[in-house]
Amino acid sequence: MKGRHEQHFSISARPQVPRRVVALVACLTLPGVLPGCVVSQATHEEALQEIQSLQTANATLKMALDTAQSQVKRPAQGATGGAIDNRQLQVMLLRVVSDVGGRAGAWEIQYGQVSMMVLTSEQHDRMRIMARVGDESLAKDADLSRLMQANFDRALDARYALLQGKLWAVYLHPLGTLTATELTSAIRQVANLVKTYGTTYSSSTLQFGNYK
Repeated sequence: MKGRHEQHFSISARPQVPRRVVALVACLTLPGVLPGCVVSQATHEEALQEIQSLQTANATLKMALDTAQSQVKRPAQGATGGAIDNRQLQVMLLRVVSDVGGRAGAWEIQYGQVSMMVLTSEQHDRMRIMARVGDESLAKDADLSRLMQANFDRALDARYALLQGKLWAVYLHPLGTLTATELTSAIRQVANLVKTYGTTYSSSTLQFGNYK
């Protein structure tokens, strides 16, 4: 039985060399040897065009075969569509922060003075990191236009968001392709949005220019 993740490729057969081209090439390479072999200038150019077309077709076929072979050599991906699952994400988390609680798929972590939640869905290949910025009173008093502007020019991958009447800093990413570098950056950005609320509203030192 074929493997669940086996890849199937359909590659056209190698282009066949027309007989008339073979004959023309023979006449061109063996002049005076083959009886009745006369090649005009027009026929000569036609033969060269046929040969160039075959060379192009062979190059295209080789590229398709190389692409197919590279895809076959790739490791089979998991149900999430990538290499990272909850177990591997927890290992990554422990390398970034020392305080990791909760359970797989719903972790509670502490980064400096900022408490966060890391939530995942392996089924839907999604993960998010959330930290509460403030309660309902803060959300009601927040200048939403300023937060939207900050989301555009002072937040990188993390964003300010509202949930259940509370203000949050949130980072979203596919679970399967998340890297350790991205995870570390995400945690820092979320923490920075919490810390800089009310001042610079930024997740890093980077800020995009004015767009007018």
